[in-house]
Amino acid sequence: MIKDDMAVMGAVLKSDVEEARHRIVLTIKRLKDTSQIAVPLLPGDSLIL
Repeated sequence: MIKDDMAVMGAVLKSDVEEARHRIVLTIKRLKDTSQIAVPLLPGDSLIL
């Protein structure tokens, strides 16, 4: 499904991808800070938000 969406969208500007990634990280941080989600880590992993 995601690959189909990507095929339809075509090329995307790198700056658009970076902005979307930034918004995703901010959303994850907000949800984590309000205990709405848990971010599990495997041994040896680190979380940099």
